[in-house]
Amino acid sequence: MRTVEEQAKYQYYRTQADYMQDEAFALGYAATAYVEDDLDKKFWSHIFREKKIHFQYFTRTEKGNQARGSGQCLLYKNYGLLNKEFFICIDSDYRFLLQEQEIDIQHFVFQTYTYSIENHFCYAQRLQKISEDLGFQDFDFEAFLQDYSKIIFPLLAYSVYSEKNHIENDDMSITAFAKKVTSFDTKNISENGKFMLQELAEKAENELNNLFDKLFFTKENLIETAEELNEMGITAENAYLHIRGHDLQDKLVLPILGNLKKTAILQAEPQEREKIHAQKLRDWIEDIEKNANFEYAQLSKIKQDISTFFS
Repeated sequence: MRTVEEQAKYQYYRTQADYMQDEAFALGYAATAYVEDDLDKKFWSHIFREKKIHFQYFTRTEKGNQARGSGQCLLYKNYGLLNKEFFICIDSDYRFLLQEQEIDIQHFVFQTYTYSIENHFCYAQRLQKISEDLGFQDFDFEAFLQDYSKIIFPLLAYSVYSEKNHIENDDMSITAFAKKVTSFDTKNISENGKFMLQELAEKAENELNNLFDKLFFTKENLIETAEELNEMGITAENAYLHIRGHDLQDKLVLPILGNLKKTAILQAEPQEREKIHAQKLRDWIEDIEKNANFEYAQLSKIKQDISTFFS
C-alpha cells in the first residue's frame, strides 16, 4: 500500500504520462518517447527516424521543480506507467555492463548500450570521417582509440567488478575512473598520440598495481570480469564506448580535435584560415545527422530493439 504522499506522487506522474500520450495522439504520432534532455531528443529522433514518435524531455516534479535525466525517465517506469505508446530512452550508464534487471524493451525501456549518447558521437570511424571532412590530417582516430581502449580495459573491468560487488573505493568510483583515464596531457598528439598513450599506460599500470596491492582486486578477478565483459561484446578494443561519455568527449576527443584544428590553421593558405577557425568542433560531433552511416554492435543492438518492439 502506498502512503498518502506516495499516492499523490504516483497520481501526479500518471497525469503527466496521460497528458503526454494524449498530446502525441492529437498531433498524429503513434507513440511518445520520454528522453533525458534536448541533446538526447536529437539523438533518439535520429535513431527512430522511420517511426512516428513524439519526443518529450522536460517535465516538472510534483513540487514544481525542473526535472530531466535518467532518474526522471525511470520514475515513469517505477510507477508502472510505461507501455507501447509511452516508453523511455535512456543512457545505459553502467546498467548494461551490470546487466541491471528490467532495463529492456520488454519493460518499455530503450538504452544506448554505451555509457551515454556521447560515446556514440565519439565512435572511432565517425570521428575519423569528421576529422577528414574538416580537412584535418595525420591522425588516425580508429588506431588511437583502439590502443587507448586496450590500456584502460583492465581498469574498466575493475570498475565494473567494484560496482557489482559494492566495493567502497572512492578513488576508483565510476566518476573517478573516467576522470583518471581522460585527464592527461593532450597537447602532444604527434605520432598519433604515442606520448599521450605512453603517459596513460604508465598511469593505468600504477593504478592497477595499487588495486592489486590493496587487495581490492586480484588477477583472477580481472580475468573473470574480462571474460564476462567479452561475452557482452565489451572488449579491449572498444572499452572507450563504455566510460563516461562526457569525459571521453570533452576531455579527450575535443582537445585532440582542437589541436588538429590549430595545426590545420597554421598549415592552411591565408584565405582558408578564417574558414577553418570558424568551425565549431562540438557542433560537428553532436550533430548526429553528420556521418551517421556507420554500423557497429552497440548501434545494431538499438536497431534490433526497435525492430523487435514494433514487430
